[in-house]
Amino acid sequence: MIEKKLNEGVSFRAIYPRDFLEKLLVDIPENILNGTEIRTLDEVEIVINVSDRFGLLALPGPDGKIDRDNVLVGSDDLFIDWCKEVFEYYWRSAAYY
Repeated sequence: MIEKKLNEGVSFRAIYPRDFLEKLLVDIPENILNGTEIRTLDEVEIVINVSDRFGLLALPGPDGKIDRDNVLVGSDDLFIDWCKEVFEYYWRSAAYY
């Protein structure tokens, strides 16, 4: 799906923890890697997915790991804009890869 969207002109940006990114890079096809802006942080404690149609926020569970089964998802403009603002906050503080 990402490859199809890249071909349609959609841009992707991602922020990963440095140590996780190094492991992930071997599994990402080169065309997807080249078409995605990637930055890194020492730690990433939340997951935010945002598009023009929805926003998603996942927080750590009691064990400290991201709980992808318990997320906030919304499709209204206010929630999408909020998710974008949170992502942009982390994006500005992340290092270029």
